[in-house]
Amino acid sequence: MNTFGTVTGFHCRNCEATLEGEQVGGYCPSCGGVLTVNWDIDETGLASVTASRTPQTMWAYEGLLPFSSEAAVTMGEGGTPLVKVPKLADSVGVSQLLVKDEGQNPTGTVVDRGLSLAMTAAAQTDVRAVSLAAPGAAGQSAAAYAARADLDATVYLPSRAPFERKAMTNVHGAELTVVQGRLPDAENRLRSDRDTLELGASLGPFETPFRHVAHQTIAFELLAEMDRVPDAIVVPVGTGTVLVGLYTGLVTLRENGLLAELPSLYAVQPTGCAPIVDAWEGERPTEPVTVPDTVCGELEVPEPAGGEWVLDALDASDGGAVAVPDEAILDEGLTIARESGLELAPEAATGLAGLRKLASTGEIGSESTVVTVGSGTGGADLLRSRLEARPR
Repeated sequence: MNTFGTVTGFHCRNCEATLEGEQVGGYCPSCGGVLTVNWDIDETGLASVTASRTPQTMWAYEGLLPFSSEAAVTMGEGGTPLVKVPKLADSVGVSQLLVKDEGQNPTGTVVDRGLSLAMTAAAQTDVRAVSLAAPGAAGQSAAAYAARADLDATVYLPSRAPFERKAMTNVHGAELTVVQGRLPDAENRLRSDRDTLELGASLGPFETPFRHVAHQTIAFELLAEMDRVPDAIVVPVGTGTVLVGLYTGLVTLRENGLLAELPSLYAVQPTGCAPIVDAWEGERPTEPVTVPDTVCGELEVPEPAGGEWVLDALDASDGGAVAVPDEAILDEGLTIARESGLELAPEAATGLAGLRKLASTGEIGSESTVVTVGSGTGGADLLRSRLEARPR
């Protein structure tokens, strides 16, 4: 008898191997590829998407998730506001612009959705400890959800991660290791320590298939909240989990007759670390960025595990990818705060900076309705520094 939610198995996107059992984290044992998870969808759960209301949490869609709300390790993530920003729409040059404000999640970041579902999966097994390396936000989020699930957590963060992310990781009770350098240094240290330390299940992006699965709920919420799906959705991209999850959620809606066609998906990255944009523009596979350098630490992911999946999603949705410099990102963060009142972190403002560029070149038309994913809040120090540096 299967007690692992409604999960029926796993398969590898690379070699097509299939796995059974209670897989919480890890890559394909045959080839090291990214795993996806299969589960039984409750057909009645589709009605929750067409209810035309804003859900209180992402667990309103439990019929479309691998675990029930009764099993959920949750703090009320999801159900985030979709905010109209008409002044910004006029400024950018599109008909309608809305921001999905993911900074309203419990720890102020979109990754709360993924860590809620991944921690739920862990709690359904005999796993008693979890670990991951992250740029910052996911470390704090994992610590918070591990505390909620009464699991031990070990988090590796690079030294350049924001102080508040490090501090709250400790406050929530996780074992924190700060590694000198950037994200790859933290990832390498974690891999090395796994050989000698009992660090439990890995909850890194795409190391567990449940993180990107949770982001499908963004697609469900958009359809429930809007009169019609937008023409385009613009997503800041680091690891690729959010865009991949959004894409698979949209595909689920289309396959079940709730969506006639996919909106165009656009990935935006800072120019200092844009492996997916480089691959898209060069029509080639993603390659690691050798010297990443951007103030958007959450997006400084030089070798995104979901890179190829993101490229497939952009192609299938007739979308695209664009890179924008740090200065434009910070300026956009200031504009958002002053013209809409929203407090978006620089990584979240990256989406709007990318949209402005896409609209200026005509890739996104002036009659378009556009949603951008505001992936989190924070970064006030960076925005204030940019404000003080601007000519008066």
